[in-house]
Amino acid sequence: MKKNCKFVAMILAGAIVFQAVSPITVLADDEVTEVTEASEVTETTTSENDTKTESDTTQDETSKKEETTKSEEENNQNEIDLDKYELIDPKADEDFNKDGISDLMTKRLCDGDVLTEDGKKIFGNATYLEVQSSDDFDSDGLKNGEEIIIKDDKYAVLLSDPTKVDSDNDGYNDIDEKQEDRMVYGINGGVVGSVRLVARHDESTKNPTHGHVYIVYTSYVDNLKIDVDDIYEYYVTNEAYSKKLQDAAKAAETDAEGAEITSWRSTVDEVNKANKEQRAQAAKDMYIRDDNHGTHSPAVVILNRGDYVSIGHYSMEDAKTQQIYYDIVNGIYSEEVVNKLMELYAAATGSNPDMEYVKAHLPEVAGVVLPKLPELLNKVYNATTPGGVCINRELYNQKLEYDQGPNEIVECDITFDQTRKLLDYYGAESVKEYQFMPHNCTTVTTEAWNTVFGFTTDDNGNVVKTQYYANSGIKYLDYRADLPVMVKNSIRNMGLMGVKGYVGPRKYVTGKALDKYEKSTGATPTTFTKLQMIGAIIKEKIQPVEPTPAEPTPAPVVGPTAPTNNGNNTSVSTPAQNAAQPGPVAVVTATELQLTAPPATAALNTTKQEKKTAVTTSKTTAPAVEESVEAEDEENVEIEPTNDVADNTKDSSKDSTKDSTKETTVISDEDAPLAIGNSLMADFPWPVIGAVVAVGIACVIAVALRKKAK
Repeated sequence: MKKNCKFVAMILAGAIVFQAVSPITVLADDEVTEVTEASEVTETTTSENDTKTESDTTQDETSKKEETTKSEEENNQNEIDLDKYELIDPKADEDFNKDGISDLMTKRLCDGDVLTEDGKKIFGNATYLEVQSSDDFDSDGLKNGEEIIIKDDKYAVLLSDPTKVDSDNDGYNDIDEKQEDRMVYGINGGVVGSVRLVARHDESTKNPTHGHVYIVYTSYVDNLKIDVDDIYEYYVTNEAYSKKLQDAAKAAETDAEGAEITSWRSTVDEVNKANKEQRAQAAKDMYIRDDNHGTHSPAVVILNRGDYVSIGHYSMEDAKTQQIYYDIVNGIYSEEVVNKLMELYAAATGSNPDMEYVKAHLPEVAGVVLPKLPELLNKVYNATTPGGVCINRELYNQKLEYDQGPNEIVECDITFDQTRKLLDYYGAESVKEYQFMPHNCTTVTTEAWNTVFGFTTDDNGNVVKTQYYANSGIKYLDYRADLPVMVKNSIRNMGLMGVKGYVGPRKYVTGKALDKYEKSTGATPTTFTKLQMIGAIIKEKIQPVEPTPAEPTPAPVVGPTAPTNNGNNTSVSTPAQNAAQPGPVAVVTATELQLTAPPATAALNTTKQEKKTAVTTSKTTAPAVEESVEAEDEENVEIEPTNDVADNTKDSSKDSTKDSTKETTVISDEDAPLAIGNSLMADFPWPVIGAVVAVGIACVIAVALRKKAK
């Protein structure tokens, strides 16, 4: 009877203790979680309210940091680590970035397999991936394929430089120029300006030496240096008139009224002694003479786009020059012969020539002059007068005392190298001063023009004249006489032949008219990210895997509910063995125990899911396991197996070897999911407990009644 009472008491105590501990623990965990979450929400809300003002104050700084960080992250994401990635073989029929150049040709261009005719790489030192990251490498509005042509898969021809917005440094973006002009202009070997050859001669004078020959240089680019090592005199354009002079050039295209600003006609109706002071002031307002410049010394003029200057050879002191030639003649011939020569010359020239007088007196004068003519020619030919190369003297004189008409003009574009050649020629010839016959204005300017434009080399290597060659004079024995009238006729003949660049006669001489330029950028280039490149032109490298040595196949781990394979021997791993074995390990979870153990056992197993639990498969454990269990917290629960499990274990242990350690299964730590905890509350076997309690109470009452009856 005592045993029965003791059994009933144990059942009641276990039920009460389990009811008091397990459900409350689960509920307490739930409540703590809910309170914590609520606290976090409250603290977050409070924090947001407290920092709202600070957030408004620092919003700009934060945005900037975020943008910087985002930009850095994007750059990092677009950086391609070639140790991690490799290129996919480019193909000739694919164009990843749609730039008009196939992937294979892009690779060959970047590798230097295909170069320009002069042996340069199209994209410089840019890599294949850098070029493929955009369809417009230099962002000039032209796709890469629009800037080059591949010839026979052997070399590339540049329509423009795909690495520069302004390929030729002419001040124009590539997209604003015609295809044939993109590499034509610019300081890097391209065209930088226009040169006009101007020849002035008035046929009505009947004087073949009348007139002047010079050039007008117009710059196509900004900051172009016009420098000559030997300048006799030069004038600088007044900055206030620079815009007016450019407008005058446009007006001169149609002989419009505005072009007169360059002529004395805009100041007075006729040139006379009375208005000379007025004309001189108007010329000085437009062109400023540098009086500090030394004769025959270097000079520099800087031109911007649309600015123009005149360059020519000049005799500066006409009266003194005339006196020099008079002295030469008077030293050879008597005064009587000189007077006859002057009369004969006056009758042969002028507005009303007297040809009868010339016929009557020519034989007489010739008989006197011819014997000493060689001596006269030699002295006149080598005579010099003060003068030299001047800048803007012609345009200054046009404003001061005469119009440049009647004249003829032809023009050619000029490169930077040709400009140097032209200016060097002027500098070398200026030191010889001014000579009447071989080295006057006509000789120097015409030869400078012909040096640049008048000759070329044919297919046979012979130097031949071009259609721009200007004939400047005639030769007699070893003497040469250059005459402005012959240059003017050469230019007129160019017009008759339809030579490109023929301008024709102009009432007022100006530079070339240029339109105002406003840069445009074109369409924004399409860029491609690393993510877009992956799988298209790059792929992730396959990392080699070293083979690991074969491990012995571990024996399966048997838990309390594992089948015993009909009593055959089954080895059980210790925790240390489980950690070392690479193969899959069968782990018995707390949930599985709850599903397989009897109700009371399952209930006890849920009290501490996070603690370590040792489940023994025999009545006695190995010594090492016993020490481990004793060292753990008292909350560790040792669960004795049920009869079925115990019987199976006994059968299994009988088949095991005598020297083997008693088998033990250790269950790994595992947190019980919240859903399982909640399900314990809902599925707890209260009816069974209630029945047990009722039977116990009945037993107690029965015992009490029996004692009372005794």
